[in-house]
Parts: sequence; C-alpha cells; structure tokens
Amino acid sequence: NLAIITLEYPLIRREHIDDAINTMALFGTDSIISVRPDNAIFYQHHGDGLHPILNRDKFTKLEREALFKQLGGITVVRKVAFDESKQMLCGKVGHVVIDQKAGLGLFSNIDFEIIRYYQKNQNSNKTNDVIEQ
Repeated sequence: NLAIITLEYPLIRREHIDDAINTMALFGTDSIISVRPDNAIFYQHHGDGLHPILNRDKFTKLEREALFKQLGGITVVRKVAFDESKQMLCGKVGHVVIDQKAGLGLFSNIDFEIIRYYQKNQNSNKTNDVIEQ
C-alpha cells in the first residue's frame, strides 16, 4: 500500500492511518480517503438567485443522507491499483470518517491559531497528567 498524509492536517493521528489501512483490507477497496459527514444544504447560483442542489431542501436533516467532504489529508491506495492507473484515487474508493478535530486543516491564519491553541492546551494536559501520577 502507498499512503499520502498531507501536512495541512497536523492533528491526524496514527490511529486514523491504521483505520484507513484496515478499512481498505476489510472492504476490499483500491483507494481510501479520509472524510467528514456534512448534512448541510448546498446552493448553486444560477443568475436568478440561489437554488438548492440535489433537492436536499425537501428533506429534514434526519431524512437527508449525509454527503461526505474529503478532509484530513489521508489517501491510501493499493500499490497494484496505483501501478495500473498511475492515480492515487482509482477503482473502488472507500472512506474512513475522521473526528472533527483531525479534520482541522491549516489554510489560513485563524486555522493556525486554532490548531496552535489546541496543541498548547493538549501539551499542558499531558504535563498535568504526569504530575498527578
């Protein structure tokens, strides 16, 4: 297997990568991507205003099936599938759902501040755990 983990998602953990590889083996997929579910209603502008896409406005949040947004920067592909297609996403594509924290990406200054704040607090919690032991 070949795996790409992008730097834009610094909160991805080893467990997420293990889950992706295990999911590939379990479901026999050729590729795996990391995703987050999204139940929002999306709109497209057609010149005369916004129009909901996929008729998702006709259903309540509970009735709508989630769309999945690729996040987290994990892409795994079977080497055989990659050798045949020369693409990271090919054949049967599966997914691994990551938590909201792992889906935080570095794309702006505010993203950087949020992730830095989280990591700083996480490190202080580890220090407190060691002191309490």
